[in-house]
Amino acid sequence: MKYLKAYPDRHGKWRIYFRRPGYKERKLPVPPGYQGPKKPLPGDCLAFLTAYQECLSEPLAAVQPGEQRAAYGSVAWLVTEYLGSLDFLGRPESMRRWHRRYVDDFRVRRGERLVAGLETHHFESRLATMIATPAAANEWLTAMRDLMAYAVKRKLIPANPVAGIKKRPSGNPNGHHCWTPEQVEQFRATHPIGTRPRLAMELIVRLALRRSDVIRLGPPDLRDGKLIYTQHKNREHKPSQVDVPLPAELKAIIAATPGTGIKTWLVDGLGKPFTEDAFAHWFADASDAAGLPKRLRPDGTWVRLCTAHGLRKRCLTDLADRGATTKQIQGVSGHRTLEEIEKYTLMADRARNAAEAMRKQNRKATGRAAKGRGSV
Repeated sequence: MKYLKAYPDRHGKWRIYFRRPGYKERKLPVPPGYQGPKKPLPGDCLAFLTAYQECLSEPLAAVQPGEQRAAYGSVAWLVTEYLGSLDFLGRPESMRRWHRRYVDDFRVRRGERLVAGLETHHFESRLATMIATPAAANEWLTAMRDLMAYAVKRKLIPANPVAGIKKRPSGNPNGHHCWTPEQVEQFRATHPIGTRPRLAMELIVRLALRRSDVIRLGPPDLRDGKLIYTQHKNREHKPSQVDVPLPAELKAIIAATPGTGIKTWLVDGLGKPFTEDAFAHWFADASDAAGLPKRLRPDGTWVRLCTAHGLRKRCLTDLADRGATTKQIQGVSGHRTLEEIEKYTLMADRARNAAEAMRKQNRKATGRAAKGRGSV
C-alpha cells in the first residue's frame, strides 16, 4: 500500500503513518493482529482501511505548491532542519533510528508550536506520562535534549530548556535479564539442533554476540577456523574488532542447520538476512514458543523477560564463572573498557569466595563435632 510507513516501537507495538509527499502526516489505527507491512492484513481491518481511504481522498490536507511547509521557528521546521543536519546525520545509525522516532513523534504532537515558546515544564509534563517506562523516557529525553541543543545552535532559543532535566532512575537497574542455565536448556528442548531458532541461540550464547552482529555474520567472516569481524555497534566512531576461535560444537550446529545463507548464517523465511527489528520479533516469538517467563511492568503490562541480549550476558557470566580474566572476556565480547566487564568477574569472584567461606565454616563445625564425640 502506497504512502504508508509502519514500524514497531520499543515495546513491539506497531505504529502506522500515512506519509504522502506534499500532504500532512496522519497516524492511522493499527488493525488487531497486525504483523507488519510484509504480512497480509488481518481480517478485522475496517477502521484502518477507512482511515487510509480518507487520507487518499483528502485534497484539503495537501500543502499547495509554493506554500511554506512549516513556519520558520516552529517545531515542525526545527525537526525538518535537524534531521537534515550533520548534528543528526553524524550520529551512529542505531542512534539515528530511535532519535528519528522520537523527534518525528514530537513533530506530530507539537509541530505548529513555536520553539521559542517551549519551556522546561512542557517537557516535564510529557515525561510524567512515561513514568511506567523509564528506559523509553530517558531515550526520549536524550532525543529532546539534542534537538533543543540544535535549536540553540540555530539561535531559535537562548538556552536549552531540557538541559536541567535529570534522567529517570531505571526500573531495571541490572539491565537485561541474564538467562539462567535452566532457561537456556528449556529453549534447547523446544528448538532442537537443525532449527533456525536453535542456531541463533547457540551463536549468541557461545560467542556473546549482539543482535546487530548475529544477523550479519556468516561464512565470509571465517578465516582459518576463527571468526574475525568488526562489531556493528560504534563501527563508525570507535570500531572494535573481535578475533575468536569458532567452537567445534558450534561448527557442528551450523553444519546441521539447513537453509543457512551464503553471506549470513541466519536468514528469514524468504532466505534474506534479517533486519535488527525483524530478528528481535522473530526471536521473541521463538522464546514465547519455549514458554520462557515474562515480567510484569509497573503499568500492569507484561513484557518478555528473556531477550537475545540476555543470552549475551549468559555467555559473559559463564566465562567469568569458569575463571576467565577481564581481558580474556574482553577478547570475546569486544567491550572497549575493562570496567564494563568487571561486574561479571566481581560477581563470579564473590560467589566463589562465598562458597569457599562456607566450606571453611563447615570444616570448622565438623571438627568441633568430631572433638566433642571423642571426649565422651
